[in-house]
Amino acid sequence: MRVLCGIAPCQVYMTGFSNGAMMTNSFASVHADKVAAIAPVSGGWITAYGGSESEMTPALPVPVWTWRGGNENFTTGVGKNARPRGVQDQEQRAYWVAHNNATLVSTITEQLNYGVPRTYVTSIYAGDAPVWFTEVQGTGHVYQPGAADLVWTRFFSQIASSSMGCASCAGDVNGDGAIDGGDLGIVLSGWGSADPIADIDADGTADGADLAIVLASWGNCT
Repeated sequence: MRVLCGIAPCQVYMTGFSNGAMMTNSFASVHADKVAAIAPVSGGWITAYGGSESEMTPALPVPVWTWRGGNENFTTGVGKNARPRGVQDQEQRAYWVAHNNATLVSTITEQLNYGVPRTYVTSIYAGDAPVWFTEVQGTGHVYQPGAADLVWTRFFSQIASSSMGCASCAGDVNGDGAIDGGDLGIVLSGWGSADPIADIDADGTADGADLAIVLASWGNCT
């Protein structure tokens, strides 16, 4: 892993695929103070490889967006601990939801085209930190189509922790480094819906609270 000196933890994000996703979960579970958010993609879970969730000791809430392919139902793991990947993915979701004291606020089903049209089903949980869980229907054990783009534009770019010494730039909906008419237009176009982009505060509805975030932070992100 490359370490960048002088970069505040609120500007550090981790993602990985397969074994890299397992590494991402493992790192955040013991170094939650060193990352702003994580996005494990199609990775196994600690309990399938002889470990225990009791070994995971994140000291802070961790924003997490977990991804899986709808066809990832094969078995992985070691010996008697091996079990279907679908089970492992549900364990991941349950662990982070419980750790972040989160509750389900919405489930979004979208038709997105990253090469070919596919259905993306995303469950969004709000709590001490957000937990998102996306299943891409019709895909297997691959780096899920569009994950890199969506994780950055919808999730990582929106998360900064003032407790880590960075000012929040939550109103920068489109991630261009400024809070302006582009962000205002996105919130207004999603008004009244559960669109996860327009719903900045992740309360399940794009509404006046989200508009207030944009207006209160108007200008360049710092």
